[in-house]
Amino acid sequence: MGERRGTIDRRWVPFENALTELSATPDANGTPLGDVGVAAKFDNRILLTDDGREVIVTNTLVGNWKSGNKRPSFRQLPVISEILFDNGWHLPSLLGLIPDYQEDWIHDAVDTARRIDELKATEEQLQRAVSSAARNAIGQLVAATCATGKWAVAVYPSYEGPGQDRMHVADRLDFRRIDRRHALQVDLESDLRDLFSGLNVLDSPGAWPRWSQRPPRDPDSGHRKTDGVLRYSLVHSSAPFPPVPSSHYHLLRSVSVVSLSQECWPMDTGAALARMLGFGFASTRALSKRFFGLRDPDMAEQHRTHLHRDLHHHRWHRYAWGHFGTEIANEGFFPAEPYAGHVTVWLRPSTALLEKKGAIEPAIQRRRTTAESVAHYVALDRRLAKQMRALQEQGAEIIDIPVDVVGPKSLTRPPRRTLQWERTFTNALQAYTSIVDRGLVPERNRLAILDALDSQSDIDRALYRWLRDRGLVPATLRN
Repeated sequence: MGERRGTIDRRWVPFENALTELSATPDANGTPLGDVGVAAKFDNRILLTDDGREVIVTNTLVGNWKSGNKRPSFRQLPVISEILFDNGWHLPSLLGLIPDYQEDWIHDAVDTARRIDELKATEEQLQRAVSSAARNAIGQLVAATCATGKWAVAVYPSYEGPGQDRMHVADRLDFRRIDRRHALQVDLESDLRDLFSGLNVLDSPGAWPRWSQRPPRDPDSGHRKTDGVLRYSLVHSSAPFPPVPSSHYHLLRSVSVVSLSQECWPMDTGAALARMLGFGFASTRALSKRFFGLRDPDMAEQHRTHLHRDLHHHRWHRYAWGHFGTEIANEGFFPAEPYAGHVTVWLRPSTALLEKKGAIEPAIQRRRTTAESVAHYVALDRRLAKQMRALQEQGAEIIDIPVDVVGPKSLTRPPRRTLQWERTFTNALQAYTSIVDRGLVPERNRLAILDALDSQSDIDRALYRWLRDRGLVPATLRN
């Protein structure tokens, strides 16, 4: 199929003529498309050779097709026909490779098309159902809490965001016992196990805002000393979500957003980046909680690291995921070796951030002073920088983004959170811009996905406005 024309095969004349006519067709400016314009029509469409390799259509390849120096393989014909004729069967029929349209086979093709449309509709319905379940999660949680007969819960919606944009990022949850017994976390998480495992619920004794200041934890009994309130958050901003159906990229398959510290906000940064790309989002923190529970902080990092490795090995296509941890060997942070289509975004905490937060990981905090802990992180940072350079020399796509403290120490917490969201969106945009600059996503598809953000959740819309205000959504696409 791909050899030069030693013997003329007249069947290919309609294909060559169609390419010639299409090249001469004027575009919106009256300029003939040419081979470059014809090749552009194949943007973001994958052609496979008979041995399974992917082929990128260039203007040189189009020119060879027109002249008959090269010809597509049989398995490529339906895709080419769909692009050129809006019908995947027309070109094979012109070449006499399949029966005429009037034959009975067309009924099978129509039935297949019908089933494809039904599957697409089912996918859209499932996406709406997932979105609805996420919106109704707080109602389910309140109802389940009341149904225990043991617990009461107060809900405080938290609206945060960069600048003037506000998003419903979480619901703060204060749980209390109503039966005069101690409020033990192990009891609460056992009574609400099913909902806690299925929702993005996190233990957050210091989360802002709260009904009152955080009481200290009694290390012996495991409950709060003063008011007996257990504080959690139902987090929406970094909750997992599926990919947009149209987000198929030829060169970009998956993205991991990693950091030594959760104070760099790898989960929210990864979720924002996933929204920009139209990818789905997952986090090793949410997966760890779902499969191993909220307790046992000494094992939490091991669980996250194991799940991070699993995501690398099984390569969730069209997904970004967030991960933090100090285990950096054997794919504990970066992949052991580069693999095609994956990008790693490394959020690197500054020394000032580490010093401000002291010992960030609870397991480290119990074993080291603040100075020892910071020195430990700095040593890990140096080792990671060395790993990164070695992997980049092998072709790995790694984006290194330093993350510093935001705002002066005198700022109250809500304004500081505003600055942290600004930093998070900025870091996500820096990663997104770097991915685009590396030619990993086609412009036409990515702009349509950005524009579609405006019709999604309040978090998507806030991100859309933030990008629009920076001139990153073209005026032709704005509502």
